[in-house]
Amino acid sequence: MPKNKIIQSGSDPNRRAFTTIDDAVETVPVLEKLADILKELGQRKYPLAIRKGVIVNMAKKQKSAQIKGSGSTYFLDVEKAKTGSIYLKITQSRKSDGDEFERSSIYIFPEDASEFSKTVAEMIKEVK
Repeated sequence: MPKNKIIQSGSDPNRRAFTTIDDAVETVPVLEKLADILKELGQRKYPLAIRKGVIVNMAKKQKSAQIKGSGSTYFLDVEKAKTGSIYLKITQSRKSDGDEFERSSIYIFPEDASEFSKTVAEMIKEVK
C-alpha cells in the first residue's frame, strides 16, 4: 500500500445518488407503459421470441412424452415438417464426459410407423 494514503470508511459525500429503474418508472410515464409491456411479455411462454413483423410458428411439436430410464432419458415428439407432414422423433439423451450430454435421434415417418411399431412390440416381448 502506498505511504501517506488516507483511507476513509463510508461513501464520498460529494457523490451523487444514482437513479434506479423504479425512480425512472415513477417519474417518466412512457417508462410505465414500457414496464407494463415488459411484464406482459415476461408472462408469455416465449417472451424473447416476440418480434414486430416476424411470424414464428412455435407450435412445431404436436405432442410430446418423456421417459426417464436408468442411464438415459428418452423423448418422443410428434413433429410437423415444413411440408406439413407429421413424423415421430425419438431422442435418447445421456450424460457423457463431464457435464456434457450426448443425444441421438431417429425419425419414424407415417409410411413406416406400423412396421416399426410391430417390430418394437415383438422385440420388447423378448426383453421382458
